[in-house]
Amino acid sequence: IIDGTCACGNTHIGRSDAGKHPVISDWNQGSTGDLTQLAEWFGNDSTNNVGINCKESGLVVIDIDPRNGGDKSFLELESWLSGAIPPTVTTLTGEYITRGVKARGRHLYFRADLRTQFFKDLSKQGFKGIDIKWNGYVLIPPSKHASGVHYEWANGRSPAEIEIAELTP
Repeated sequence: IIDGTCACGNTHIGRSDAGKHPVISDWNQGSTGDLTQLAEWFGNDSTNNVGINCKESGLVVIDIDPRNGGDKSFLELESWLSGAIPPTVTTLTGEYITRGVKARGRHLYFRADLRTQFFKDLSKQGFKGIDIKWNGYVLIPPSKHASGVHYEWANGRSPAEIEIAELTP
């Protein structure tokens, strides 16, 4: 995102993928942890956002979107599960005005057996605004969101401060 616009030049009008789509077309085969390649893609002057290939990384990400009620739904989900969602690595994502208050989205990262099938969208289970990302990618810090804020690790929840929790059935 440069000056509020996706660097690809597309206006993305009516869509929410500005700054979120991969620079490489074969991202799922081309994703890598190779430091030389990463330096080329995300070096000093790069404006590219950074993503993680969830499936290849063994991750499942709970995506909480306050624009769609995800913040309220997540509290209900935690209550329904009797607090069984363990503390884990967490990213703050975009910023929105929700019910008259600024709110940030969140990504909660978990390790899981990826042979398991996960719901993609929890709204059918009564939890609007919560998506499960496991067969795609998510952006991570220091990526820039279309709302103008940078993705950042939640206080005390960066990979350097807390382990990625295991998601169990």
